[in-house]
Amino acid sequence: MTKRVSFFRLFQFLLLFLWISIVSAQKTEAKLYFKDGSEQIGFAKFKGKDKVKFKETKKDKPIIYNWEDLTKITLTKPGSGRYHFYYKKIKGTETFKPLQLVSDGEIKLYRIVTKGYDIKYSNGTNSGVFGNDNGIPQTTRTEIEDFYISKTDEDVIDMSYGSEFSKNFKETSISFFADCKDIVTKIEDGIYTINDIRDIVFYYNFKCN
Repeated sequence: MTKRVSFFRLFQFLLLFLWISIVSAQKTEAKLYFKDGSEQIGFAKFKGKDKVKFKETKKDKPIIYNWEDLTKITLTKPGSGRYHFYYKKIKGTETFKPLQLVSDGEIKLYRIVTKGYDIKYSNGTNSGVFGNDNGIPQTTRTEIEDFYISKTDEDVIDMSYGSEFSKNFKETSISFFADCKDIVTKIEDGIYTINDIRDIVFYYNFKCN
């Protein structure tokens, strides 16, 4: 019986992985903005950290562009809206990443979203694909946001879990937002934490200046 349950879970996991792969392979409506001022409309998909796969129509052969030749990419997802991506250098490193703009203004907030699926069982366990229990498997979509922040066009600061900014949030954020007394006071009093970064940036851009 245990072998049958394990095989069932493995089969289920493989189906889920295949479905995720198919969805990820689909291209999204996009507008590419080039540094020379030209623009192209079609379908695009990010390829690694520094390239973009592009087609004017879904039947065309793909063209590979380098992010360094672009200023921005706008992706349009039906029912979700438009998302603007920029190729930004991470402060203190030589690394560039395509980041989604979340909040625009004197302070800019960007993010990277990592999506996945968690398999849990109706009896409350989360023992993975090969666990030995009799619960009914259920999948839950998970989403993790890693934030990056910058002033005007400076290199972005990594705020993701484990970064210096996140580990020393109170100290680093008070220094970063030092010219806005309201924000500094709320951080010192514990009203604002790193989980409130969207609200903090919004407040700074629209109320502090």
